Amino acid sequence: LLASCTAETAPVKPAPADDSSARIRELEAEVAQLRGELFAMQIKAAPADRVVSLLRDGLRSPTSEVRIAAIRAIAALPDPKPYLDDVVSCLDGGNTACRVTAIEFIARFPEAQKTLAFAARDPAPEVRRAVAGALRDFVVLRMMLEDKDDGVVEKAIDSLGVIGDN
Repeated sequence: LLASCTAETAPVKPAPADDSSARIRELEAEVAQLRGELFAMQIKAAPADRVVSLLRDGLRSPTSEVRIAAIRAIAALPDPKPYLDDVVSCLDGGNTACRVTAIEFIARFPEAQKTLAFAARDPAPEVRRAVAGALRDFVVLRMMLEDKDDGVVEKAIDSLGVIGDN
């Protein structure tokens, strides 16, 4: 491994000075993605008695990618319901992708419809779209028809159609 790390590679071309902050953001995003991937590998390799602790720690991580990996690992469990409240906590803060992943998980539980209704006020249209696609609350969906984002309105219409078909 060390030999492959020290092998001669093409020189890295430095970014222009005015692009340095964009490059730093790119590198930070890459590091965050790697943290998420590393966390997923740790979960797969952990002994069963350690998994619960790792998953709960992952949900509290300051890195959204780690929280997303934890939610996905929980979703793959045979019985993910004990983690529902822990995943709901991911709706507070975090990046949009983390909140969308949490909504997708929460939507699996009919008893969590009130939580989804609360998330319908999220500032990010991507989150509101996920909520509108998962929600089965007629009153809240009707309110979502007034959303300024066309994608939210379309998802709300689709969900109202599902409710009407049942």
